[in-house]
This record gives sequence, structure tokens and C-alpha cells, in this order.
Amino acid sequence: MRNAHLLLFLGSLSALQAQQLDPAFNGGSVSLQPGNQTVVRAVVQHADLGCTWAGSVAGDQFDILVGRTLNDGTPDPAFGTSGVMLLNRATNSFEWGYDLIVLDDGRLIVGAMGLGTGTNEVILCRLLSDGTLDLTFGTQGYAVVAAQSDSPNDLKVAIALAPGGDIVAATIGFGGSQGRQVTLMRFSPDGVQDPLFGGDGVAELDFVPGQADDQFAGLHVNTDGTILIAGHHAYNTAPTTTDLAAARLLADGTLDATFGTGGVTLVDAGTNGDEDLTFGSALLPNGDLLLLGEVRTNPNPRIAVVVRLDPDGQLVTSFGNGGKLELDAGETPLSENTRCIRAVPRPGGGLWLLIHSANGSSNVVLTALDDNGSLDASFGTNGYFRFGMGVRPEDLVFTAEGRLFIVAAGAGINLPSALFLALPSGTTGIPSRSHAELAAYPNPCRDRLTVEAEVGGTWALHDTQGRTAASGRLQVGRNSLDLSSRPVGIYLLRMQLGAVQQVFRIVRE
Repeated sequence: MRNAHLLLFLGSLSALQAQQLDPAFNGGSVSLQPGNQTVVRAVVQHADLGCTWAGSVAGDQFDILVGRTLNDGTPDPAFGTSGVMLLNRATNSFEWGYDLIVLDDGRLIVGAMGLGTGTNEVILCRLLSDGTLDLTFGTQGYAVVAAQSDSPNDLKVAIALAPGGDIVAATIGFGGSQGRQVTLMRFSPDGVQDPLFGGDGVAELDFVPGQADDQFAGLHVNTDGTILIAGHHAYNTAPTTTDLAAARLLADGTLDATFGTGGVTLVDAGTNGDEDLTFGSALLPNGDLLLLGEVRTNPNPRIAVVVRLDPDGQLVTSFGNGGKLELDAGETPLSENTRCIRAVPRPGGGLWLLIHSANGSSNVVLTALDDNGSLDASFGTNGYFRFGMGVRPEDLVFTAEGRLFIVAAGAGINLPSALFLALPSGTTGIPSRSHAELAAYPNPCRDRLTVEAEVGGTWALHDTQGRTAASGRLQVGRNSLDLSSRPVGIYLLRMQLGAVQQVFRIVRE
């Protein structure tokens, strides 16, 4: 295992173009290393105070690690012990945190993997907002299920919330002669496994039945309950060739035949690619799915790639080159070693992409795209902002206040620990109230929110998982939005007025 460090970025586009780190964040860096071999893999926003992150740390063996960092770079003293919570379910256990969900009431769901007796284990646990274990979840705070694989190479899990609060988990199983396959499970909001999901409690997915091997890299649940899986498939060929893959399941765990071809879409992403690998995915507000990864070309370069699919699993041909986009991250041709791992929408349109560049040294690269996949040359240097030498990016979240948080693992032992970059109001498409063409009040609100607009447009309300909760049109003047059916919590209200998009963070009490 490697040491790892947390990177947090929050900044204005002018700061990104100048490639400056924010000195207000503890002088620009924060070390998060509560123990040996600390690995941070996931990050979520914590209201408007900072972020919560999850990973693992060496304990008696390896323990699940959860922490919270405030916007000034200091640990949150109200969380765990000095901002950190260690979860040691059993003595001499090997357990690693991989994914994290924040619920509307501030509680946290952690997705983790463990080495069990004869098999890997999927572990879910729920924490209260102060970091203490919620003993009402599962059995004494934990839900543990065998993962159908005993290989350390298959230690990976993703979790997502379904409508009604159910939790869907995805990991890697072993299908005998068919090799690795994606396995999924469903849990009630209180951590009880659904015994009927997939027919016997586990749904098994082969992108191509009868052929090895499948890997997954992303999990999403739509508002209608359907489940999206992103990954890649290796064919039984010599030498091995792989394609990017996506599949959609119905809420009961069976394939949705209306997606792609029989429920699955396979994409040969590179023009000369032998191996196309997926390392992440993103579900956009309009329902499009991004497959993020790399194309390994002949002879050696690895080039970051983005593939965009519409809600039916078909390539969005207006994006990039027929739905596919290769990115060299500014590296010299034929020596690229880049992969795309995360993406989030930019206010006003387009995408921010998180890229891992490993040409000579390991770096974090942030880039900005227009809606059609064209590089925004005004961003960074020729569209790229490079930083964090010696680290490997893991996760990215864009907050309702206009901040980017990035976590990265170290590529060695003695490496820079943390960075922070500000994205203040007024420079990212999220305006200050003094410059807004809209007013939204009261905030916090209860059943109804009033929006005053100078021109007509549209609005969409998104929950903390990025899912669209409600939408409609705005008329000139005063509009009353009915939020009475929405759960209490934090929402992002996006309003489009012609070419101008404005975003407000809304709290429903």
C-alpha cells in the first residue's frame, strides 16, 4: 500500500489561469496523515463548511478512515477525534474505505471492502454527523455481505442512493470460467440486504456473457430507480483487447433491454487502441453518461479518453469525434501517459475533468471543456492546469458554493500532502446576490420558494447526489416553486436565463 495525502482545491478561474494555490488554505497545503499508509479515495461536500473524505489507514492491520476538513484547512473539531474517525470493526482486520455518501440529514454512508474468511466482503457503515457510528444501521452500525471473490485485486466498491433511500453497492465477483463479473447488491435505508434483488440478493452482470473479464469503474442510480454501471470488458483474444462498457439495470437487478444493445453498450474508444480502460464515470443532469479512462495505443502511449452516451446508451455524436474525445493533457505526442478519472459539470455549460498524468512524474491535471468537447483555451495553460507533483488524483466534487475539492493518493512515501484553491463567487457562473438577475427567497425555506426573474427561463433543483429533483419554467416577475414534496436537506437550484446560468444553494427546513 502507498502513503496518500488529501488535496483540496477551491479557486477563481483567474487563479487557475495564473496557476496559483490559495494561501488562505493554511498557506496552500495541509497534511492529512493520521497514521502510516494513509490512503484517501473519496470526498463529498460537508454543507458549506468544508468537505468529508474517506479512505484507510494502517492500524492493527488496516482500518477504515473518515475525516472532515474545514474551508480554512483545519480539522473539524466537532467530527470524530480532532477531525478524524477510525473504524476498526474487528481486531486484526483488513478493511479499506472506497466510497462515501452524505445524506440530507448530515449522516454518512461509507462503502468499504474487507478481507473476510475465504472471501472478500462488502462493508457498509453509517455514521452520525459528528462521526460516531450509528448503531441503528445494520448490525451495530455495519452491513457486511460476501463479495463472491477472494482476490486482493478485486478489492473495490462503489455505492449510490436509490429513490426512497435504498443503497445500491457494486463490486467485483468471480464467475468461474467466465472470469470476473460485476456484482451488485441492494440494501434498505437501515442496512438490510434485499434478498430478492437480482433473484437471490445479488445481481451478476457480464458485459459479454461467456467471455472474461469485466471490471467496473462507476455506479449511478437514476431518479426512476434504474441503475447504471460503467466499466470495461476484456475479450478472449491474444493479445488481450478491451472496450469501454456501460450497462443499465432495472430496479430489480435485471438488465434493461431498452439501453444500448440488450442492456449493454460497448465502445472501441481509440483510433488505434488495443486496450480501452475505464477508471471513472459521471452522470450528467440531462441523463447523459460519461465513460472516463484511457486508450492504450500501439506502441506504448496511454491517452486520456472521454466517451459520452445519451440516456439510451448511444454515442452523442456532437461531442468530440463522434462521441469520443482523446486528451493529451498537454504532453508531447507519443510519450503521453494520461488517464481521465472524474468529471463534473461547469456552471454555464461544459465540463471540468480530472486527469492523472504520469509522464516522468505523477501529477494532477484539471481541464475545462465546452459542451461539444472542445478545450477551453482560456483555462490554465492551453486548457490545462497542472499541479500536485508526486500524487495520484482519486476523486473530485464541485460544491454548491462554487468550490472544487480534489483528493489524491501519494505515488510514494515522502510527498506533498495537500493543496487548496479557491473558486470565489462571481467567477464560476455562481453569482453573488448583488450581481444576480434573480432573487430566491426565503432561504432556508419550508414548502415554497419565491424566485423573482427579470427575464423568462428555466429552473432545475438538484439534490446532493446531483440528481434532478424537480424542474420547470420561470416567468418574468415573481415565481412560486412548490418544494413541499421534497425531503428536508440541501439542494442546488440552477436557473437558466437565455445564455446566462445562475446557481443558488437552497436549504429546505
